Amino acid sequence: MGEAKRRRKAGLEPRSLFRVRSAAIHEAAHVLADFHWDVPILEVYVQRQGSDAIGFTDAKWSQLEPTKAAWYGNRISQLAGTIADLQYRLNAGCDVEELV
Repeated sequence: MGEAKRRRKAGLEPRSLFRVRSAAIHEAAHVLADFHWDVPILEVYVQRQGSDAIGFTDAKWSQLEPTKAAWYGNRISQLAGTIADLQYRLNAGCDVEELV
């Protein structure tokens, strides 16, 4: 059985829509973390590429004073996207292949 049929049979949305939503949640988590640290957001986008999607968030972390708190804040922001994306995939009932 092909992936599209398997997803339909399981009541899941098409892979491309799932990947776009997953990328959007990932980028939104970066933005929320950046807002928390008062970092200006320059650009955010999510783009579908075939059955996958990519996203990008450009924030101006260099504007902050280089302190240990800013360093940790930047790391937290970087991890926020991955954690939100993984949590979404786990809650959506993804199989192991879609978790990586």
